[in-house]
Amino acid sequence: MIQPMSMTDTPSSLIQSAFEQARRSGKPEWYRMTIAVLKNRLLTLTDGQFQETAFGAQTMRDFVKLASDVVGIDDEGRLPVVVLLGSEPTEILRDSQPRLRVRADLWRAIVDYSRHSVFVWDPVSNQARVKLVTDDLPVLPTIRENDLREWRKLFVDRHSLGLDEETINQLNAWQDRVLSSKVLPRQLAEVWLTELRDRVLDRLRLWFAENGIEEPRDLLQPIYTAQAEAKDGDDLNALRRLAVDCIKVMNERELSELRFPPGVLLRAMQEQKKRVY
Repeated sequence: MIQPMSMTDTPSSLIQSAFEQARRSGKPEWYRMTIAVLKNRLLTLTDGQFQETAFGAQTMRDFVKLASDVVGIDDEGRLPVVVLLGSEPTEILRDSQPRLRVRADLWRAIVDYSRHSVFVWDPVSNQARVKLVTDDLPVLPTIRENDLREWRKLFVDRHSLGLDEETINQLNAWQDRVLSSKVLPRQLAEVWLTELRDRVLDRLRLWFAENGIEEPRDLLQPIYTAQAEAKDGDDLNALRRLAVDCIKVMNERELSELRFPPGVLLRAMQEQKKRVY
């Protein structure tokens, strides 16, 4: 939720709020973020009011040092990373916090400006869809091309500091020609997609609140990666092997007591026919 800056805000309290926002978003490594990402989150939290100079800091790095009781700076990578103290990966259980994305119909309703479609919220299906001529339904806040360009400009301004000339040229081309995020270096692409998701999420949540509509429980959904799917397949194969091993050691009475669902028997019969022919 966006809140105005208060005289009682301290660097530590503001930074903790930024990390809490990242944690709620479902970001796997929410306890780590670059200095540029931290500033972006602070600006989002304060509706653009945040300025490190208001706290007597000349740079964002100086501002982070004012919160040394809650965060530290990791300089081992290409970009300095702010780390929330006391949040080691083993304590966070990264496997239990999958990456999240905005539900597909709502994502399309916000970002698909190129077709000039109007999207509405259908309370019957609880889905976002293209507006029909006969519809008198709440219209979702699809972005305009200028909105996307402005978001990209802000991203480039915040993340170009300290980058080499080649990467800066890539960023500028991506911004000016509205190219796919695939042209960006992987790290920057991931940061951009996270920021874009957060902007879309904030836009949706504000719209639902202003229209008095209950936010869908599945507004955010897990992203199933190929690695996760492969793991699921390995688990299923292991379970099948275990079932076969169990059958091999059963005696006649135990086998006679086995019960299979009709659907399983039908599929097994179909597989037998395939092997015959």
